[in-house]
Amino acid sequence: MKTIKAILLSLLFLAAACQQQSEAPEPLDYGYLSLNLSLTITSEPANGRTLAVSTDDFRVTIFAADGTEVMVFDPFSTAPAEVSLPTGEYYVEAHSNNLVDAAFENPYYFGRSDNFTIDKEELKSIDIEAELANRQSAEADIAQRLQAARDAQAQGRIEQQGDGALALYEDVLRLQPDNAIALEGRRSLLAELLRDAERALADGDLRTAGALVDRVVKADPSHLGLPSVQARLGEARAAGENAREAALKAAQAELRAGRIEAAALGFQALLAERPDDVEARQGMDDAAAMLSARASRYAADFEFDAAADAINRAREWAPDSPAVAAAERRLEQAREARDEVPGQALDPDELDALLDEAAAAMRAGDLVDPPGASAWDLLRRAQAMAPDNGAVRRAFVEYGRRARACFEDELAGNRLGAAQACLDALAVRDRGGDELAPDRRRLADRWLAFGEERLGAGEFALARRALSAAREVDPSNPRLETFAERLRRAGG
Repeated sequence: MKTIKAILLSLLFLAAACQQQSEAPEPLDYGYLSLNLSLTITSEPANGRTLAVSTDDFRVTIFAADGTEVMVFDPFSTAPAEVSLPTGEYYVEAHSNNLVDAAFENPYYFGRSDNFTIDKEELKSIDIEAELANRQSAEADIAQRLQAARDAQAQGRIEQQGDGALALYEDVLRLQPDNAIALEGRRSLLAELLRDAERALADGDLRTAGALVDRVVKADPSHLGLPSVQARLGEARAAGENAREAALKAAQAELRAGRIEAAALGFQALLAERPDDVEARQGMDDAAAMLSARASRYAADFEFDAAADAINRAREWAPDSPAVAAAERRLEQAREARDEVPGQALDPDELDALLDEAAAAMRAGDLVDPPGASAWDLLRRAQAMAPDNGAVRRAFVEYGRRARACFEDELAGNRLGAAQACLDALAVRDRGGDELAPDRRRLADRWLAFGEERLGAGEFALARRALSAAREVDPSNPRLETFAERLRRAGG
């Protein structure tokens, strides 16, 4: 241990023997005292001790040989330059002013001179050296911490904050970095954590394994057992990412094929492994949107139970999806429209009136809206009254022709919002099949092309609207994520 002696301040106590003029006894004799105060520091900064100690704050007391207090300077810096003392025998004590708060991290210093004599008109030079006085307390503190660490280790309390074995060993090493017992204790604990990480890897629990490895790195990044476990963890993570990519692509392929339930199961499995998986979350949203579209078609055909079941499942997958909310509104509208259908067939004049209203609605372009007065709803009422009527069947054919022509005309004119309405009119006859999948892809591609134009012009709001429309029309479109990424990179 390196001893650094720093003479921080010297105090000269000058005492002059002077004779007092009086009529009776002889005057007292005085002498001079010079006191040199120094510190002996026996610890290194790495051990966490407070080394910035100034003797200016010390308390210095001069005592007569019989222990009588003669003079006090507290703090030491207030002492005058010269002090006279009567001749006689004395000693001096000096100590730091932190006796109450003294601890390992806050050392307490104390020093006492030998007895000395002040002689008449002579200068006495006395050295006093203050040393660390609470060393035994510090060593006892370290010993207690080490014992507590060993006890915690034996009881299996490894990682607990504060009183866990690892935390206690680290406390000791913070104070004494070279403490061999603490170094060995920590090494064995970290080795056990790495063995736990290997067991987690064997079980496929990469999250737990990663957390354990991170804990070891934080405690001792140079631990000899780290490199091999880190390598295995890296390999397992790479393999896990490859498996995730394969599972994601399989679920997306199921969605593109219209197998919504199978796709949802794949996305749910991915989210169970990684709840923050953005792509899997988007897949669930897309599956919910497709199932909601199917529910809307069921509702349009008055298949209310099937529609409600589809909506409930879609809500479980994506509770906040706008598509689910739209399907719920469509179901309510369909129920209201169904309530207006008479329970039995009316006379031919009333049927003809319904067909005339439906024809007028088709000419006006009101194919599916407004609810109750749309061509589709009027035709459904006519069909309920006369399911096998030839005029009703011809009206349905005309409805399909007009909806198809509407879609093609609006798409050709790049009026995408209107084309979407016409496609919805066709969808009410789709009954959950894939007949309209090519048309949905065409419309979505047009929306994405429009989005590309708006993105190139810096019109981010319109580009985002186009992306949202394309996703709603064709959630499984493979171009969606590419465009979404471009939009994100552009700051939109």
